[in-house]
Amino acid sequence: MNIDVAKVDKVTSAECISCQSCVLSCPKKGALEYKTGKKTLKTLTVIILVVGLFFTGVFISKTLGVFQVTQKKVTGETQLNLEEIKGYMTIKDLSIGTKIELKEVYKKLEIPESVPADTKLKDVGNFVEGFEVEVAKEKLK
Repeated sequence: MNIDVAKVDKVTSAECISCQSCVLSCPKKGALEYKTGKKTLKTLTVIILVVGLFFTGVFISKTLGVFQVTQKKVTGETQLNLEEIKGYMTIKDLSIGTKIELKEVYKKLEIPESVPADTKLKDVGNFVEGFEVEVAKEKLK
């Protein structure tokens, strides 16, 4: 970051992300320290704390079901609302999730049947000029 640490006693700038690069590259030992209250923390301790807090947050969020790293697989039991249709889904996923026959999906969305069923909706525009997922949702109503 472009913070002139030589001219301040304490860095409180929003630009500081506590990356510790200034502490690690400082030529004078002890000139720059990471302090919390009156306690001085070593660089490795700060890095471990930051990484630990990040992964703890991810773990708690995943455990509570608030955070999802991968997309849910669309199965026969899946019932998709039109708002839940996403560009990463394939034409086949759309058919399965909405319980609309595959041929009917091609017909409603005006997609040629030569387009493979495993094509992601966001990539259908490569085959059909002007195709957009949001417009496709309206056509399925």
